[in-house]
Amino acid sequence: MSVANLNRDTYEVNYTTPLDMNLQFIEKNWSPFEYIDEDQKSHLFIEYRIYPRKLLELTNPQVNDLRNITLPRNIAFTPLFWGGKWGEMRGGTHAQKIGDEYLAFFHSCFKEDGLVWFNMGAYTFEDKPPFRLTGISPHPILFKGIFNTPLTHTAPFDKRVIYPSGFVFEKKGERELVHVACGENDCAIKIVTMDLIKLKESLIRIED
Repeated sequence: MSVANLNRDTYEVNYTTPLDMNLQFIEKNWSPFEYIDEDQKSHLFIEYRIYPRKLLELTNPQVNDLRNITLPRNIAFTPLFWGGKWGEMRGGTHAQKIGDEYLAFFHSCFKEDGLVWFNMGAYTFEDKPPFRLTGISPHPILFKGIFNTPLTHTAPFDKRVIYPSGFVFEKKGERELVHVACGENDCAIKIVTMDLIKLKESLIRIED
């Protein structure tokens, strides 16, 4: 896992910094978010794991020095309405602040009928430390035409994949929309558009 700094004008890489906690042989699905504190200082946090919740802070992107954030036990192990047949929650998109919460999308996967099915959900967490989880999808987010991209090139035939990788907001008249960029079947990209208000209303609230 590495972090890179890009030149906004030329898109050239100014520098890269390898990041390694030596917790797993293969590292992936790290989800970053920015926190602006009361003094307007920017902090870069990384969601290493959603459950049990594990957060890291990268104080200097040019140095491989990740700081583990110690969370209260009740926050690290907050019971979630997810799991079982849909699989373990894993990273997906970065998180963005909306109102007094952050919003992000995750993925999970499970095996059924000889296939591995990747699905996605949404979650929210508080906009200040310790970033307690506040809401989560009660079931996978589905839509018409999901998984229908033909498997081509090196796409594995034993997987059906929808993987959220990033999202942006759009104000369209009176509506607020969320456009989620998703990898599909390891061979295509889809943009999934959702109504922000309806999406937030669909989440199950997580109590203290």
